[in-house]
Amino acid sequence: MIVYYYLEYKMAASVENQFWRQRSSHGRNPTFESGDELFGACTEYFNWVDENPLIEHQASSFKGEVQNKVTRRMRAMTINGMCIFLNITDRTWQNYRKRDGFAEATMEAECIIWQQKFEGAAAGMLNGNIISREIGLKDSHVLTVGGGVGGIQIPLIAPDMTPKQASLIYRQEVENGSTG
Repeated sequence: MIVYYYLEYKMAASVENQFWRQRSSHGRNPTFESGDELFGACTEYFNWVDENPLIEHQASSFKGEVQNKVTRRMRAMTINGMCIFLNITDRTWQNYRKRDGFAEATMEAECIIWQQKFEGAAAGMLNGNIISREIGLKDSHVLTVGGGVGGIQIPLIAPDMTPKQASLIYRQEVENGSTG
């Protein structure tokens, strides 16, 4: 037998109720008070990535002896990984991007992550196909770095160039000062 209970509340809050204004704060306190503090935490993530490469264990057998080979692999930086490290959501990161005093720190962090992935793929330390999709490389004659309105546009010679060739062009553009 199912019994349903109905509760009625006859006493509702009055229209003039301003009790919510008595709160000491509204919403969660920001995790970071300034762009410098946020970028400092991002730097901790960058250091953690460098200090904690991915470790691959391979067992092989040679003349009846089992040998373990340990290989350290470069760990790719990601915005999502950084958000997890910083204990914030990706939506919070997007909100920091829009806040005064935080835009420069978030842009710099994103550029560092982009550059680390690009260089890792160009050197063959990361999977070039995965990284090229992740950082937005595509069959195009112009590569936009940094995204958004302030993105850096780099002309590409051929859409089918290798990551190493693209890296060389990028370096030349940086040295010539034409990337900003």
